[in-house]
Formats: sequence, C-alpha cells, structure tokens
Amino acid sequence: MGALNILAEIEESHELFEMLRQSGFCVFSWESIWRLPNHKNKVQQISDWLVPTPVDENTIRTLFQTLVPPLVQNAEPFTNGDSIRLVYKKNNEVLAYVEIITGVEGIYLIPVIHPSVEDIGQLLADLIDQFSGLGKPVFLQVRSYQAWLAESLLTIQAEPSPRFALLVKHLTSSQTSKVLNMQHVHNGSRQTEPTAPILQHYSDNNPSTETSK
Repeated sequence: MGALNILAEIEESHELFEMLRQSGFCVFSWESIWRLPNHKNKVQQISDWLVPTPVDENTIRTLFQTLVPPLVQNAEPFTNGDSIRLVYKKNNEVLAYVEIITGVEGIYLIPVIHPSVEDIGQLLADLIDQFSGLGKPVFLQVRSYQAWLAESLLTIQAEPSPRFALLVKHLTSSQTSKVLNMQHVHNGSRQTEPTAPILQHYSDNNPSTETSK
C-alpha cells in the first residue's frame, strides 16, 4: 500500500503493550488526553486565537520543527494546509497553534505551544471559548514534550485520561551511502580536502586547476 510507517496508540498499562514492542514497534512519545471544561468566560472579549493566513504557513512549520522532537517528526511529519488550524500571535509572531479534528463524539485539539507564552491558563480558557455552544465535548492532546501544560490544565479544571504510549513500526530500512573524499597529491603527500566541492577534480599534471590570486 506504500505505507512507510505503522502507528499504534495504547495505554501503557495494557497487556498488549509489550507484545507490540516485541513485534518491532518502538515508543516515540507519550501522551494524555485532557477533557476540557465547557464553561465560558463571563466577560466577552476579542479572542487571541485567529484563523491563519497563507503567509503563516511557513511560520507554523518552523514552530513545529523547533518544538517537536525529531523522533516524533519522523513518525508524524508536518502536513501542509490539510488541517483546520487556529494560531496565536504576539507581536506578529506565531507562538502557538492548534490543529482541529471534529467528529461525531467530540472535538479533538492537537496543540503546539511555545514555552515562552505567558498566562497560558488564560490562553487555554480563550481556546475553550472558541468551541462553546457547539454541544460537543472538547479534548486536548498533551504530548510528553509539552507536559508543562498539565499544571495550567488542572487550574482550569480539565480532566486527564490515563497515559498512552505512542509507537511506530518503520516499514523501510535505511541504507548507507558512501561519499568519496576529495583527495589530491601535493608535494608528494596525500591530503584530504573535506570542504572541496564534489564536482571539483585535482590533477598535479594540470596547473589550470590551481587557484591563482
């Protein structure tokens, strides 16, 4: 089918966890799923969460590549424009975004939030307000590399699930590619030129290849 990876998600206490690992799956992250409260702020205010513009796409990608560990990116690479998102900006810089997945049973949010964001509790409360009145529960995914969100989520009375292990089985094998070191003979000694361009060739019988000043 052309798949490069198979992903699995299971509670860490489940009896199948070790069976998956023995079958070639490896853990690439951990997560908890938090059910957000459905209360709404009493004071009506302009939201800090905005619909991204096409110009924001590269900044969102940069935030993802900066905050998400390489191990996770290998299993779940960034997707371009296929997801519904909201972004949070400060001084015209994207500091957070959430991907939004809607279904019959609820709304699932996948956040990527920079740790420098101030008043994270208020930002999360503002996020909840964007989905109030829809009649569906809202859930927030919190990965192990963003575990610092847990304290603020408890403050706003969100409820966590048991911890899940995220596993991946790679269906491709890596191959080593040999790189030819550029070498040339100079004054009877062999020297390595690690910074020489790969298309540049040296010959002590061709003085035209020597750099002249």
